[in-house]
Amino acid sequence: MKIKVLLIAPYAGLKELALRLAKEQDELEVMVREGDLEEAIAVAHEIGSERFDMVISRGGTAKLLREHIEQPVIEIPLSGYDILRTLTLIKDYNDKVEMVAFPNICQGVNAVSNLLDINIPYSVIGHSRDVSRLVLEAREKGVKLIMGDTVTIKTAKHYGLQGILITSGRESILEAFQQARQLYSVLQKYQKRGSMLETIIDQSGGGVAIVNLQGTLYYCNALFINMWRLGEDVSSIPLSFDTLDGLKMISPIMDFQSITFKTVIQGQALFCQMRRFDNEKYLLETDWTTNKQGEDFTVDYVRSSIHSFTQIPGTSPLITQAVNQAINLKDEKVLAIYGGKGVGKKTLAFAMRGESRFQHYPFLVVTLTRGSDNAYKGLKQLFEKSQGVILYVQGTHLLSQKRQVELADLAQHVKNKQIIYAFYDDPETILEPEFLKTFSTRTVYIPSLRERIEDLDEYIRLFIGQFNEKYGKQIAGIHHHALEFLVTSIWEGNVQECEWLVEELVQSTNGEYIHSKDVKQVLSDSLTELEVSADNEGALNIDVSRSLEDIEIQIIMHVLKLENMNQTKTAKRLGITRATLWRKLKKYEQTHPLYV
Repeated sequence: MKIKVLLIAPYAGLKELALRLAKEQDELEVMVREGDLEEAIAVAHEIGSERFDMVISRGGTAKLLREHIEQPVIEIPLSGYDILRTLTLIKDYNDKVEMVAFPNICQGVNAVSNLLDINIPYSVIGHSRDVSRLVLEAREKGVKLIMGDTVTIKTAKHYGLQGILITSGRESILEAFQQARQLYSVLQKYQKRGSMLETIIDQSGGGVAIVNLQGTLYYCNALFINMWRLGEDVSSIPLSFDTLDGLKMISPIMDFQSITFKTVIQGQALFCQMRRFDNEKYLLETDWTTNKQGEDFTVDYVRSSIHSFTQIPGTSPLITQAVNQAINLKDEKVLAIYGGKGVGKKTLAFAMRGESRFQHYPFLVVTLTRGSDNAYKGLKQLFEKSQGVILYVQGTHLLSQKRQVELADLAQHVKNKQIIYAFYDDPETILEPEFLKTFSTRTVYIPSLRERIEDLDEYIRLFIGQFNEKYGKQIAGIHHHALEFLVTSIWEGNVQECEWLVEELVQSTNGEYIHSKDVKQVLSDSLTELEVSADNEGALNIDVSRSLEDIEIQIIMHVLKLENMNQTKTAKRLGITRATLWRKLKKYEQTHPLYV
């Protein structure tokens, strides 16, 4: 395949020479047109960029083309022969001579003329609009002959002066053709390398993009376009202004730490990870599910509709006491919230944020999954370098005693941020005393749902309304026999388990009320769906004393590992759709972070 070249000649003589030489180029398919400066831009646009790989022109026209077209532009060089021919032509001229030209021509002619001890004054053209002014200034100085490029000679003649065009010879055009071959060879290598990289990125299973914090999209792979439903518009990503503003506020953190967040595109949840790419751009990776396995330390940017204590359900004395404690502590720089899994610690933390002096600070969930040096280093950087944020930190009990003491010292110097430590167990029973002192008088305990079972009815009705809206249902409530059945449940997953169960019930119930049979059917289906054949490879020991939630996620993760994390094969083996698998993974990993 020949290299397609568009040569735009600023003057007729160059066009004729280029046409003759183009016939000698076996590897090039050269289209030659005439046009100077703005005329050349119109020529390139009229022909269409898809019809050529690169452009050749000279002087100011080449410079202008680079600013207006995407294809690479090769400038016909001004050779020593070109300059010598012109200087020989004017050396015996008796009247005043001045050169008015673009910088590249001025530099070349000046260098050769100095070498030959020929003094030629010159004026440099910064922009084509400068030409008339410079020619008139030369005329006022008594100049009779103007040397220069095409536009200069046309202007000089317009004002009654003589003009000598510095023309390009055969060797200069041939040199430009050779540069075209070399450039095309290099570009092909980079394009092949880029195609290989795109193939690798696509096969990684995630969407990848380069963006800025205004939402402008600079690059993305095909999977990213599909995930974000971009269609033909690939110029920006559909993130809300609030999300982008929050990311701007935490952008300094992305200099040293990746930030993850969740967004929803046309009803489908996407899990994103962002980190700085260069001064203004960020690398944005997207997947259908979270994939944090093996990470010691993660930071999630989380947004919530909870912004007031009145949004905390329940009227029992125990939850009322917890809310009152939170109201008293909402403006403290360092505090702690503890309670079992799924009791609603983040929900309460968001309510505190909404009514505190920190209400405009982004909310970051910081998770340590191991007490490693790497995890401590990440947390230390976050404490020292973050500003204007709320850090909701979970997992600090995993740190060694030495690291906990060091963390206590860091927490004493907190500025322009709020730190909320979160624990499943009473901090007094699991922490080093020095670390505990940093917040021991500022703790909030959230009781389990079992301890305040009188709040269950309110939670169920709240979630029914929430999921009626989500799934377009009209369920009016729950029958008292069904409620009595649920009151006797263990509720190890607390409010989170209640939310999961009500969502399943709303989707599966066809009548106006949820009955006992509906509840029993959902609980039965959840276990039946996830039966795994007990062959040697897939055998799994299940502790039936654990909660339904724990058993379900244990089975899912076991089969995922057997199928090398392939979700399609996992869903098929479990006898559920891939959409159902996604939904279950989202429930337990990320979808309902407020109740963890």
